[in-house]
Amino acid sequence: MIRTILVPLGRSVHNDDILPHVAGIALAHGARVILLHVVEPPRLLTGTSGATVPLGYEDQEGKKMEGVRLLERAQDRLRKTGVDAGLWIAQGLVADAIAMVATSVDADLVAMVSTHRPWISRVLRTSVCKATYDRLDRGCLLLIRSGTAPCQ
Repeated sequence: MIRTILVPLGRSVHNDDILPHVAGIALAHGARVILLHVVEPPRLLTGTSGATVPLGYEDQEGKKMEGVRLLERAQDRLRKTGVDAGLWIAQGLVADAIAMVATSVDADLVAMVSTHRPWISRVLRTSVCKATYDRLDRGCLLLIRSGTAPCQ
């Protein structure tokens, strides 16, 4: 039985692709849905002396408000299907934060979208969906966009 579904949403235009699937599962199981957005910390460059310098200006409060708006749009879409969803903003490294929140809310299922990325991007940086999957100790629904490769 699925009681709680955690749905991490980022700035991808493909986020909404997961919502109809989540709505169907939530309605079939009477599950609660929690929409999550993670605000990453500013990227820092550490010098040989140990001093750190921010790489560019990042408005953390602005990123948080952007996340709230993103979650509210998804919440409205779910409400139209008869599913109410709670909102959660977390801060930290994305995969770590998703796994931590999944544990905190005792999610039975984490539902996310994977999109195809260029090979060089996969070489230089692990995908969020793979890093999250590796950290989870619960069910994971991974929607792979049609015609794209899964996260690697």
